[in-house]
Amino acid sequence: MSAHDVRELRARVNVSQSVFARALNVSTKLVQAWESGQRTPAAAALKLLRIGQRHPEVLFGALAPRPLAVAERSDDRHAFVTQRRRKKSNG
Repeated sequence: MSAHDVRELRARVNVSQSVFARALNVSTKLVQAWESGQRTPAAAALKLLRIGQRHPEVLFGALAPRPLAVAERSDDRHAFVTQRRRKKSNG
């Protein structure tokens, strides 16, 4: 896969290099190297890129934000901290 192909795929899914890298489980610097032509994708990364070309929703659909899950975690964290503070003040 050429540097042009990688840039084109990332542009097609409309994500930043860091988001693209996260989806492929590689570093942002590696994505930059691919896009500049300094390196070419190999092995598992190449397979994922080929899947992304054919079915971008499979690879990049998981990047959609999930505000409810974040809110739930935030609430859980708040409840945990509140409980700890109550225990400390009571005891």
